[in-house]
Amino acid sequence: MFFPYKINTLLKQLPIANWIFMGLTVFVSLVAFTESGGGLFEYALSDWRASGLIGYNFLHAGLWHLTGNMIALWVFGNAICGNTSNLLFTILYLAFGILAGCAHLFFSEGIVVGASGAISGIVGMATAMYPKNNVSVFWYFIIRFGTFSIPLWVLALIWLLFDLLDMLIGDTTVAVWAHIGGFFTGLIVGIVLLHTRVVTLTEWDHESLPEIFLGKQ
Repeated sequence: MFFPYKINTLLKQLPIANWIFMGLTVFVSLVAFTESGGGLFEYALSDWRASGLIGYNFLHAGLWHLTGNMIALWVFGNAICGNTSNLLFTILYLAFGILAGCAHLFFSEGIVVGASGAISGIVGMATAMYPKNNVSVFWYFIIRFGTFSIPLWVLALIWLLFDLLDMLIGDTTVAVWAHIGGFFTGLIVGIVLLHTRVVTLTEWDHESLPEIFLGKQ
């Protein structure tokens, strides 16, 4: 088992919007875990209602599900929010979650909860911005553990391959299409925002994806 804990990049500002999303998600999920909060699962994604397309991002199926998503949101959300703006991040995070939910409804079925679709969008945007930046990863296996660094594009590719594997084996416990839809939406949005210079990188960062293929503008 492994999970990232830091992207090696500088932050231009405090990622306050990401912290708010994390706090709200933890609060709503913990309330939903209680018997009295069971009604919150009416906001799970099951059809095209706006309440579900937005609400499912803040609900989780269990503590491990919540913890894993919040670790990923801390790592990737801080990097994106801290290098764009709190307003832009808020718009993008909600949009990624909605579009990831639309991808699930188009191509799959079943009730879905969890922030992983929106987070996949953030990961896709981070891949566009920081493909060559190293990500610090913690790993453990039974009683052994350690850390290593890996380029972000490699980590994103590994996660994408896992999603494709889940799709091939027909794993219905994972919202594969929400992950894939969110990731490619974030990747495309990131490329467009970088190319139009709505979003810029620090001099410390490696080449972005548009710079790799098109050269520095």
